[in-house]
Amino acid sequence: MGWTPDQTELMRSILARDTYKVGSTKVDGEKAEVIVTITALDLPRITGKLASDTLSMKLAMPSLNTDAYSRQYLKNAISDPNAPMVTSDVTITLVRKDVSWIVKQEDHTLSNALTGGMESAFGIGG
Repeated sequence: MGWTPDQTELMRSILARDTYKVGSTKVDGEKAEVIVTITALDLPRITGKLASDTLSMKLAMPSLNTDAYSRQYLKNAISDPNAPMVTSDVTITLVRKDVSWIVKQEDHTLSNALTGGMESAFGIGG
C-alpha cells in the first residue's frame, strides 16, 4: 500500500524536525554498532491532543470536516517551534556492503525513535 502525496509530505515534515547526535561506535569487521541520540516530535502527545480537540470541535460544530481540521492541526503542530519533543538513545546496527554501510535494524527501535514514540504508543511493529 502506497502513501498519498499528503501523507508523504506530512511524514517529510515530521522527520525534518528530527535531530540526532552520534555517540559511541563499535566496528567489528563487516558489522558496526552506533549509539545515536535522536530528538523527535512527541507524536503520541500531539496526536492525543488532536483527538481530544477534534472531538470537542465536532461536538460543538457537527458539520465540521474533521479530516481537513486534523490535517491543518497536524501541520500547525509540526511547524510549531514549541512543539513537544522527546529524546531517546538508539543503537543502530550497520553492515558493510561494498564500500558503504547499510542500516540493518531487526526491530522497530530506530523508526520508533524517529517518530517520537508513535510506534510504541499505538502498538505498531511489535
